[in-house]
Amino acid sequence: MMNTKISNKDVLWNYIGIIISMISNFIMLPFMVRYMDSEILGLWYVYLSIGGIVTLFDFGFTPTFARNIAYSWNGAECIQKENVIYSESGKANYELLVKIIKISRIIYLLISGIALLALLTIGTIYISCLSKNIYNNTVILSWLIYSIAIFLNIYYGCYTMFLRGIGAVSCYNKINIAARLTQIIISVLLLMLGFGIIAVSVGYCLYGFVLRFSSKHFFLKSYGIDQYIKRYKRITKSEGQTLFRVMWYNAWRDGIVTFSNYITNQAGTLIVSTFLSLTETGIYSLTVQLVTAILTISGGIYSAYQPTLQAAYVLNNKKMMKEKMGMIMVANLYIAFAGVLGLSLVGPYIIKIFKPSMMLSRTVILGIAVYLFLYKRQNTYASFISNMNCLPYVKSYILSGLCGIVLAVIFMKYFNLGIWGLIFGQFIPQAVYNYWKWPNYVLSYLECSIPEFIRIGNEGIIEVLKGKIR
Repeated sequence: MMNTKISNKDVLWNYIGIIISMISNFIMLPFMVRYMDSEILGLWYVYLSIGGIVTLFDFGFTPTFARNIAYSWNGAECIQKENVIYSESGKANYELLVKIIKISRIIYLLISGIALLALLTIGTIYISCLSKNIYNNTVILSWLIYSIAIFLNIYYGCYTMFLRGIGAVSCYNKINIAARLTQIIISVLLLMLGFGIIAVSVGYCLYGFVLRFSSKHFFLKSYGIDQYIKRYKRITKSEGQTLFRVMWYNAWRDGIVTFSNYITNQAGTLIVSTFLSLTETGIYSLTVQLVTAILTISGGIYSAYQPTLQAAYVLNNKKMMKEKMGMIMVANLYIAFAGVLGLSLVGPYIIKIFKPSMMLSRTVILGIAVYLFLYKRQNTYASFISNMNCLPYVKSYILSGLCGIVLAVIFMKYFNLGIWGLIFGQFIPQAVYNYWKWPNYVLSYLECSIPEFIRIGNEGIIEVLKGKIR
């Protein structure tokens, strides 16, 4: 028996949710370009990068809690530092589930408080220095709203994680769509009314509010979790400490990996803003945003099936893991290739219509796309490994991330390579090891060759298209 079951409907809603999220950015982008000058647009991307840094404060608890929620939902007898005691019945372990929920509430309250303090102090100083030529009450207010949004997103973000952990893919994505539509309507309306960067800050804040609070309601009420929270009211201090120590074992490792991912994906904006103008920072960040949107869509099938992969591991069903992972990776390749090709052909023309002075380079688009595709591909394999409650890739991620920063700075500062310095600087360390190591690790675990993996993937895609998901 498996409590986590993903249907065609779940996969469809997952893609609808992803596409709506991406479309929301595309819909708002022309208005942002139209109603915000280049410096303010560049500043907004800096906001997002700083927000990415602050979310690192959870230091790996988000993926750790998500895994353990999935384990307990699918009947794991107990949580261990590594691996899982396999379940024979597959029935949900509600007592363990409730303990994890209660521990998470305490931890996320502490994390969100520290994050808000950092944003209002260090973050404010950085923003004021970076935007000293345009720093005014509008920037101050927009930064305050953005800081509050980050606080709410972290504190209540665990509930979105809980929904995905139990496989409530359709429910989560319906909520996400409602939240995105709220963000679009409010942001565009306020932009047209002349509120500038305040408009996108308010829209972002309302998006997080709707998503998190709705997720909390549906998780507790619609899935009846609240009755089990009432039933298992108490968790002793010793139980809490033991559970925390077990989860912390991999949480800090997950945190290191998250930090490395941030360095690779987000810190580029901060590096570019150091050596190039805010206008050039905006162009770089826009290109990354467009490419990331495509790769998020191509990677959506993994996010839909991840709860199933976790459940299959708890039930020791390696055959299912092989079938699902093969289908995921082959579909990911096809969708990414088609999307990047389309973006490189029409993207520069579309942006030029809305902002003639903002020129996107096709070669830069392709360079960023190749680098990010290979990086996100290795991340997918690493995430599959983490489903088994082990993280052997931590050291290589740390080393590659640090080397990427050093090389990027050297290439940009001493060789004047501009954006290409950032691309090559981060590409080289990953290509040396991570790009090939973790795909091979997974294939070895699944006892599968590359040709067999591709064959299984193609067969799985055909079955999905025929509506015959097993």
